[in-house]
Amino acid sequence: MLEVSTPGRICLFGEDLDYMGLNVITAAINLRMHVRGDFSDDDFITIYFKDLDERDRFRINQPAPYRKKRDYIRAATNVLNRKGYEINRGIKATIWSEIPIGRGLSSSSVLTISWIAFVNELFEFGLTKKEIAELAYQSEVVENNESGGNMDHYACSLGNGMHLNCSTHDVKILELNHLADSIVIADTKIIKKELVHGERKKNIIEGLEWFSKFVDFDLKNTCCEDLEPFFSKIPPIPLKHARAILRLRDITNEAEKVLSRPESDPEKLGRLFDEFHHELVRGFDNSTEMTEKIILEAKKAGALGGKILGSGFGGCVLLYCPGKQKEVSEAVKKSGGEPYIVCIDEGIRIEHED
Repeated sequence: MLEVSTPGRICLFGEDLDYMGLNVITAAINLRMHVRGDFSDDDFITIYFKDLDERDRFRINQPAPYRKKRDYIRAATNVLNRKGYEINRGIKATIWSEIPIGRGLSSSSVLTISWIAFVNELFEFGLTKKEIAELAYQSEVVENNESGGNMDHYACSLGNGMHLNCSTHDVKILELNHLADSIVIADTKIIKKELVHGERKKNIIEGLEWFSKFVDFDLKNTCCEDLEPFFSKIPPIPLKHARAILRLRDITNEAEKVLSRPESDPEKLGRLFDEFHHELVRGFDNSTEMTEKIILEAKKAGALGGKILGSGFGGCVLLYCPGKQKEVSEAVKKSGGEPYIVCIDEGIRIEHED
């Protein structure tokens, strides 16, 4: 019997930057998804999703038909087989999770990664964590024709804290010891909208194309201030979205310098979380009354900053509160949210094997 687990992730700085090929700062957390199972004595893959009380069953040795959009286990199985990692024996497995589903903690990526990691160990394919991340990206995003990036797959596969260049896949591991006893995740209990990245990315690209009409534009280096004289000539929505990307890029670059220092600067880091949140809301109008209420009450309880996690419109909020996790958790509860005190965790892990 084999059991594999994969962590959820928090995007410290980087929402909407990964699918634009820019830098992000992310970390794995100790809310994990588990896959436990073994070979079966038939020619089927049989999976029980414990939290949902749902089952899936499909035959090996032929492409698995998709029953719905984003059928991640079947997608990953098909991608593995096409890439030459042949799943030629039946499997019976159970999947369960500590990660809130659809709340901005990357539950869909974790599901895809967990399945590939489990199959990798079961069949002894010898895939590295980076290779699992790439296969998970192919399975979740490319196979389903989505517009997301690869941040989640690298963060959850490799674990710990990292600075990731999403265009080159260069990974810089960040020692985030100064975030110990500092993070509370607050679930707003508001179900997020369906994926919004496609429309958002379309508007961002249109805005960037407008920028290129006025200056020798470079997404990684052009200053937002150099473009301000031309803002009045650009349609409002593409302008808002594209401008947000440049500001989020700059805040992330500044945060990487702060987090890379051996000494901590909590006040500065708290301000950067707040600035990032402000730019997300200003650019994409993706907050809710509950999100803002939780952040406000958390600050009254001692949090130094807070921000949306994921695409927004509900889901989870990150609260940065060094030494105040219990107080902030109580404030979240009183606000009507669900708090999770978390710490930075490792990536894919073998929990049991015999």
